[in-house]
Amino acid sequence: MKKVKTILLILTTLCFSIGMLLVVNANAAKVSTDKSKTELQAAVSQPMTKDNYQNLENNLLDAAKVDDIHNSSDPGTQGSLTSFHNQLENILDKKVSKKELKKEKKYMTSADYKTYKGYVKKLNAYLNSLHDYASEYQTATPVLNDNNTTESEKSDYHEELNEAQTKFNDNKQAWSDAYDNIMNN
Repeated sequence: MKKVKTILLILTTLCFSIGMLLVVNANAAKVSTDKSKTELQAAVSQPMTKDNYQNLENNLLDAAKVDDIHNSSDPGTQGSLTSFHNQLENILDKKVSKKELKKEKKYMTSADYKTYKGYVKKLNAYLNSLHDYASEYQTATPVLNDNNTTESEKSDYHEELNEAQTKFNDNKQAWSDAYDNIMNN
């Protein structure tokens, strides 16, 4: 009797899994190519346009110029530093979560969803590297501008800053290309 129940449970689970696959495939088949492309473009541009991301980037990198080492006695420095850190953390809030990503699946063809997944990966890499670069920039700039910093220290800071900037530039270009490709097709 126990074996029969186990077999029934396995068969029920298997039938349910097959049924779910059929539903997923049926949903993908129901989405028209035109509606899918429209949804893909909306998913990419609705949270923020490319110009909005550029504005966030510009504002963050401008805020990163705060010199908390040499201007620590200036009352405005602490406010500027707090503003920078708030903007820095807000950049990470712009990333697309796996949950948000999966919500789009039923509105796109499998090919468009695959494109969207690739786009999200590039967007999140861009935002992560912007975060890292801005943080590195804010840390390095006061040290690099200090006349008391040794050339060896400056060289080390320049190297770290250049690495962060190169990674940021590469990720930004990959994201920008993906954005343009989706929006212009």
